[in-house]
Amino acid sequence: MSLGLYTDCPWPARLPAWDATSGDWQTALTAAMREALPDPLLQRLAVFEVADARLAVQFHPAEFPVEFAEAADHLTCSAATSHAGPGYHAFLVDLLETLRESCDAQWNWGDTRGSGDETGFAQHRDFSALRQHMWREFLREVRASARYQQLVEQPLSLPMPVDFEVYRLDHVTTVDGFRPRRWLEAASQTSAEDADVWGPECFPWWQRERDARFWERCARILCWTRVPWHVPQDPDVRRLYELVLDLFSRARELDPEIALPDQEIRELRQLLASPSGELAAPDSNPMGYLRRPVRWHLPLGWSLVLPGYYYRESRLESPIRHVFSFEHRSVTLGEFPRSGQEPNAILQEICEVLQADAAETLKISGDGFVGRVFLRELESNRGAPHVYEIAYAAAEVGCIGSISLHDPSDRDWAIRVAKSVRFQPPPETHGD
Repeated sequence: MSLGLYTDCPWPARLPAWDATSGDWQTALTAAMREALPDPLLQRLAVFEVADARLAVQFHPAEFPVEFAEAADHLTCSAATSHAGPGYHAFLVDLLETLRESCDAQWNWGDTRGSGDETGFAQHRDFSALRQHMWREFLREVRASARYQQLVEQPLSLPMPVDFEVYRLDHVTTVDGFRPRRWLEAASQTSAEDADVWGPECFPWWQRERDARFWERCARILCWTRVPWHVPQDPDVRRLYELVLDLFSRARELDPEIALPDQEIRELRQLLASPSGELAAPDSNPMGYLRRPVRWHLPLGWSLVLPGYYYRESRLESPIRHVFSFEHRSVTLGEFPRSGQEPNAILQEICEVLQADAAETLKISGDGFVGRVFLRELESNRGAPHVYEIAYAAAEVGCIGSISLHDPSDRDWAIRVAKSVRFQPPPETHGD
């Protein structure tokens, strides 16, 4: 399900406080959009990321980022909206129209360059028609998923804007948490006339207004998909916890009777109050995917299974190192491209760099990749007395890293982690 919009405007527009000769239009557009957001909590919810000649903005935790890109004499804006719902779609169109007024961004809602709103809302502004359009598309999608469920006994997941996977065979994974498979079957048997009843259940932003349920749903989605449930050791995680608590507080202000997850709220407050060096694995409370083992996806296509509450950081080295750690265990992986090279040639290159000919070796292979675990103990600059080197290669991309631990009895755990590594070329776009 990938309804959304694609539009463009003549470029450069009149961005406040922007010098066109500097080329840094992303900073100016970010400032203009923050100014246009009508509520401080919406400003805090928004996540802005700059990459090359693009700006990606996630306005809602249930939806994939909106992407702005500079292309010759125009600026493009592409967005999926049907995962969050019709309220989000209308919000985004309204935001773009606010930029039209403040920045002279003359968005093209016609059909030149393929531009347009797939739902037609930007032209007709009929919110009821927008909801019916999205509901019909949702029914088409869930009916296809229900048919697939009957044919194949495999885990199912609705699209989520996250960099991990987590499944339960007897449930459907959604941004709102696990739902029983019978929920998917029941949803697939509804009709267009059931939109008013089922719409709020299936879309995180069904209404246009931002009521108590809207803020509670935003907080709940963050609890399921973003909160790592460990003591915050960096400012971004601390701000995330504070945001979730403020979202729940806004919901309670608007509706004193609304049901809130009091246990999780207490836990977040306790984590914020805990010393930064304190480590403890979270309990098995149902809310939160990152309490569980998840498959983490890295940018170039490699992935591995580790608990979601592990601390993560990316080190700007060559290659970029992705570090996962908790207590006395840590895993480091670095991806790098090798244009035109086959997996075995890349793996041989890594082995030569590691000088691992004499090491005890565990061979690993999977769909489209090969790998090695070198079971020899090395000195660790992090104080771990046991370090195993790992190497993997697929077509035109390699991966090198290490698994560090203090307790030699954790060797079986290290091998399980090494064997969990997989490779799948990353998709070119999000939202399908």
